Amino acid sequence: MTTQQNPSTSGRPGLGCVDIEIDSAETTTRTDPNGLLMMAFGGELLKLKPMPSARSLISGKPAVVYATDEVTVPLSPEEVNRLALRSLRPDEFLSLLAVTGVFHELHDDFYDEQTGEALQPQDSGYEPVPIRRDDDALG
Repeated sequence: MTTQQNPSTSGRPGLGCVDIEIDSAETTTRTDPNGLLMMAFGGELLKLKPMPSARSLISGKPAVVYATDEVTVPLSPEEVNRLALRSLRPDEFLSLLAVTGVFHELHDDFYDEQTGEALQPQDSGYEPVPIRRDDDALG
């Protein structure tokens, strides 16, 4: 008997345990958890252009595709940003968990699996700030 997996709960082949890829309408970005966090802090994730046919698994909004070795899931740029900052809303966390099950970004160090409460949100008092490059300082 062959079991078909839901594409949203299958990892992307070829990615290592710390690799993250985000497919947008314009590009595929490859990073790691620290790079993803820096992209969130810099406001870069919010600027991603959704893919024409992708819809968020959580909200149904236009989506980019977030992929790791554990999961491939369409999420809106705002949801990817909150996922990177470990600050999904409880309803978002519970919706995503119901479909994908636990994967690293959703594990119990980051969220309460019963309530969906973010336990280590990285967005407290944060506003996206463009990343300053050395050549920007020279002006």
